[in-house]
Amino acid sequence: MATPTQGWCREIQSEQWTDDREVDILGAYLDGTLTATEAAEGLTNYVDKRKTAATKVGRIWTLLQVCAVECADLHEQLIDLIKAMTACVPSKRTGGVDWTKQETSFKETWRESYDSLSTSLQDKIEYQRASNVPIAQRWTNYHAFSAQLATYAFFGNDFDVVSGLLVIVAALEKESPTKIICRDGQSMGAGCDLRSEKWVGKAGFSQKRWKFWKDRLEELQKSDAIGEKVRQLLRTATVAMGKAERAKK
Repeated sequence: MATPTQGWCREIQSEQWTDDREVDILGAYLDGTLTATEAAEGLTNYVDKRKTAATKVGRIWTLLQVCAVECADLHEQLIDLIKAMTACVPSKRTGGVDWTKQETSFKETWRESYDSLSTSLQDKIEYQRASNVPIAQRWTNYHAFSAQLATYAFFGNDFDVVSGLLVIVAALEKESPTKIICRDGQSMGAGCDLRSEKWVGKAGFSQKRWKFWKDRLEELQKSDAIGEKVRQLLRTATVAMGKAERAKK
């Protein structure tokens, strides 16, 4: 009888963007057949000479992030694997790829996946797999995974990225976040031009964007539609943001 991990791997192999060999390696690692080092060496190995080695980077990082979104119990294993992969030295075997460079780093793909997941949340898009995970659970899983990544400094020491993640998790991960976001999302984003400086900057973050969300969290506290527990979480988040701002000076 197939394990839940094996079932998930079989399903995702049917999707055109994945590579069967890479999914098999990930599955073997998650089932305990391979160590993190062995799996990292297999995943970074430059096998398909028809394409540049760099083309596989985004695909593999995305594979790990999709797994994190749908399989919350595997987060620690995935983090150990990412650590092992970023420790691989660029060589002929890896096609010369440095998995820690800005353009190939996990942080860059994380940002793209975050945007994609946010779009799915807003459009109420559900995956059509047998192991379908509801939008609300995917959202929670992704932020829980992101918070762990921030704890291990996968995003470096960037003030906006790390602090922003911690605020998102504290304020939105609990108390049915999708109900709040779906209900108040339109009013929260009213008048916000996505081409404005609030939405550009290093890795998609900026001090103006930080202020934008701090203002929104403060405004949301006044809403009659939220419960007192959520209101307290929002207060805690804005206080934490204020402390972070003062510490930065």
